[in-house]
Amino acid sequence: EYRMATYIMSVTAVNRPAAYFVTGHGETYYDAANPDRAENANAAALYDLLTERGLEVKTVDLEAHGRVPEDCVLLVINNPTEDFKVDPDRLSDLSYVSEIEMLDRYLVNRMGAVMVSRDHKNTVDGVSSQPALDAFLYEWGFEFSESVVSDANNYIDREDGALTTIIGEYDTDDQGYGYAIYGDFASLPSAAGTVFSNSGYITSTYVEGDAYYEPGNLTVERKYLPFMQSFDSAVAYEKNSDGEYSDLEREGKLTLAATTARKFIDQKSGEMSYSYVFCVNSPDFFSNDLLYNTSYANYEVVSLLVENMARTDMYASIELGSTSENSSNYGGKILA
Repeated sequence: EYRMATYIMSVTAVNRPAAYFVTGHGETYYDAANPDRAENANAAALYDLLTERGLEVKTVDLEAHGRVPEDCVLLVINNPTEDFKVDPDRLSDLSYVSEIEMLDRYLVNRMGAVMVSRDHKNTVDGVSSQPALDAFLYEWGFEFSESVVSDANNYIDREDGALTTIIGEYDTDDQGYGYAIYGDFASLPSAAGTVFSNSGYITSTYVEGDAYYEPGNLTVERKYLPFMQSFDSAVAYEKNSDGEYSDLEREGKLTLAATTARKFIDQKSGEMSYSYVFCVNSPDFFSNDLLYNTSYANYEVVSLLVENMARTDMYASIELGSTSENSSNYGGKILA
């Protein structure tokens, strides 16, 4: 199905849209321009998924390039190990645009889409090693725990006996964002589970379910939308004094992945446009181990997410997506 969609898109596309792996911060990425690069193998599954959704896959170093490329419909920040660059000595310089500001402009001015997989263990003495990136994501509705989520009732067997490779619970609320993305798939009797490995949880910096209006602008709202949560039997452990994850910090249903949707309403036409930020608090969510494993639903679920976030008007004579939050294909960008 994915390959057939790619073939159709390739003959109907006016311009082929692109997904970009961000580089320069220790990310795991696939560089299609350098096919012999050994490290490409670590992101092969995500590369395959993106290309099968009809996207050309490229890389971008934001600091070197100076902006998000014009043909980008999806920006992938996959498990960065270093922080994004902000020069505090240049913030008063009107010509200076930090990497964080580039991300923000892409989302606000160009109705972009960003997917982020981050490692909740990237801390030093309890302090995030990526404060600039975390501050940016905080403004977009995401706060990340440093704990590790475990579930003794819904986990995948591993040789080491760890219970931290867990199964997420599908959203069954037909008004929910997660259901709008994967509900048709999840309702199948044979649907496999979506797996999260080495995951922390996410909380919202907005009031969940409420629209957050950007200051001074009632035509623009942001809404935090849980994408997938754990089962009620999940627990989160924080580090003890020996550095081991053994102190109970929280229990119950925990958000493992979420999206913030920004909706812009044109006051003249009434048309609505969307931009998206998707976050998962795990370094492994886009890994080969999870995406390539046909016993899991990760490939299908992430494919549906990418299709929703990266819809673009660059395809000819195809209309997809809906501006109604009650639609089964809510969101996306209406195609010409």
